[in-house]
Amino acid sequence: MRFRGDNPVYKNYGDSYGLEGSSDYAASYGGVFRKTLLLLMLTGFVAYYIGTLPTIDFSIGTLIFGMIVSPIVAYIMVILAHRNVAMSFIYTILYAIFEGIFLGLLTMIVVMYTEGPVVLYALSGTFGTVFVMLLVYTSGIVTVGERFKGFLFTAFGTLFLLVIVYIILSITGVVTLEGSLTFYMTILVFSIFVSTMYLLYDFDRVREMVGNGVDKQYEWSLSLGLIVVIVWLYVDILRLLAIIMRRD
Repeated sequence: MRFRGDNPVYKNYGDSYGLEGSSDYAASYGGVFRKTLLLLMLTGFVAYYIGTLPTIDFSIGTLIFGMIVSPIVAYIMVILAHRNVAMSFIYTILYAIFEGIFLGLLTMIVVMYTEGPVVLYALSGTFGTVFVMLLVYTSGIVTVGERFKGFLFTAFGTLFLLVIVYIILSITGVVTLEGSLTFYMTILVFSIFVSTMYLLYDFDRVREMVGNGVDKQYEWSLSLGLIVVIVWLYVDILRLLAIIMRRD
């Protein structure tokens, strides 16, 4: 799961992006969609390539190193893309590559210890959720106002506290292994719920920015913001399914 109080790409919207008014070369929803799709395809291609490599080619040290370094580099790319919009094209591409490496390694490990098409289920669940949340947002069933934002940030804070409690209980050995696993699954379910709510929040930020006529170069940053939450959602769904479908 990803711990955040706001999407790192969007959080300083008022300062970094500004409300520049209408532009002759303004960002569009179609542009954001195409770039989001491109980033998803690149991330998926890299993840598939890494995930299908023979596991014998990876030592334990290499796996651990890759699992630690790749998400760190990916997050650095998010920060750089936010700070330097003119170079955001390069940084978002690099983010997709390194995030793909992480997802490929994670998928490789999950497949080794689970039964059934766990990756297919995780992908179906992720994109099904994104599609449903997009319908919910565009239909106006849920309004992303100040009360919604307050609820969302409270939910995120609750998630963070649950993780801290889980870590403490695991270290101290207060709960049994089975109890710890149940608690962890509960955290994952709640994290998936929070990430779906963040989808609505991020859709609204994209609408706000495009509606205010930000320059077209910001489409890469807007797309990156959506990819961040989609990857977060996929990772949590994959982890939950890995527990449910693990080999005995």
